[in-house]
Amino acid sequence: MTHMITEPLEVLDGSQPTSPRPEDFRLVRIDQDEIEAAWSMIKQSMVGALPVRIPKTESTFAGILASIKARGIIPWVVRTESDIYAIMTTIKRVDDTTGHYFLNIYTLYAMPDKVMTLDVWVDCFKKLSKYATSIGCVSVILETANEEVAHLAKRICPEADIETRIINMPLVEED
Repeated sequence: MTHMITEPLEVLDGSQPTSPRPEDFRLVRIDQDEIEAAWSMIKQSMVGALPVRIPKTESTFAGILASIKARGIIPWVVRTESDIYAIMTTIKRVDDTTGHYFLNIYTLYAMPDKVMTLDVWVDCFKKLSKYATSIGCVSVILETANEEVAHLAKRICPEADIETRIINMPLVEED
């Protein structure tokens, strides 16, 4: 399941002058030897990206950190030379029925005071797609309750199916 921010993301169409330029952005995988140094930033992004139903407890974050260290969850940043604009995590998952692997964008957090153009989002998706292909995945999957994020995904990848919904229904205890 992907956990996305619920606040709207500001997206520019690229026609307006912005600084920095799209070519100044990079999608960077956080290496294993950088995890401890980056953990505070990753954790803060998860506080903003995890849905309300997931407790933001030390136990939850300890489990996430353990998964990152075990390379189950891969952290990424979208950055320029001097600043970070977004933080995401991904997980390689398998569809048990087909045996196909897919790359699940587990969390995505865009810094609230930063703006990335559509060109930057598209370039990041292309790089993430190339990575997914290199590890044997057939697609990239993300889930969101945010309509703006869903429509942004469609603009990033016109072939994206944003009509299919995964509905999360908490279990009901019987009285």
